[in-house]
Amino acid sequence: MKKGLNLTKKSKVIILSVIAVLVLIVIGVLLFTLIPKKAKTSLKYTLSDDGTYYIVTGFESLNENLVISETIKASPF
Repeated sequence: MKKGLNLTKKSKVIILSVIAVLVLIVIGVLLFTLIPKKAKTSLKYTLSDDGTYYIVTGFESLNENLVISETIKASPF
């Protein structure tokens, strides 16, 4: 006597579909966590109270570098 699962064609399709969806979810999660994200940048420069330096805010990143020029063009902030 042959032992094992007797699956209908419909059951096999459902099982394969569920496996495919799970694989896609795993790939999506891996891509989302492994690919570095662009830095959220909406930089704002605020002149200090004594007028001797600028305070830079609006940069959020865990693995990006921010390079700030030594001089700032004369433009409204």
